[in-house]
Amino acid sequence: MLTPRGLAEKTRLTYEFMEYSLRLYRGTRGMLREALTSLAARDQRRIVLYGTGEAAELAYLTIAELGLTLTCVVSDNGQSDRFFGVPVRPLSALRDDDVDAVIVAAFGSAAEAARELEARGIAPEKIVSLA
Repeated sequence: MLTPRGLAEKTRLTYEFMEYSLRLYRGTRGMLREALTSLAARDQRRIVLYGTGEAAELAYLTIAELGLTLTCVVSDNGQSDRFFGVPVRPLSALRDDDVDAVIVAAFGSAAEAARELEARGIAPEKIVSLA
């Protein structure tokens, strides 16, 4: 049974979590707009997403908003074969000369993903991380 004090605490924690989530959403969208606007200005439009989670959904919205082209999505987690209608391919299928930018759409393991992309031959200046 939840006491009135417990209910008030649960409400406060829920509110704080919602505030945190919205700050994270706004911050991520702002960072993506900034990074991707510069790509659009340089006419670099072949964009690849690395990941298929919630961060990738935010990136997808920003890519569509700026009129960029999502070339493909790469992921080795095997969760899906399509992401918003775009084929999901294994990371091994990605080639440096096929992309202008790779957006690492992961909040937790972005540095590790960037190292993996570099090890596969993707130029560091093409990697856009959410971290």
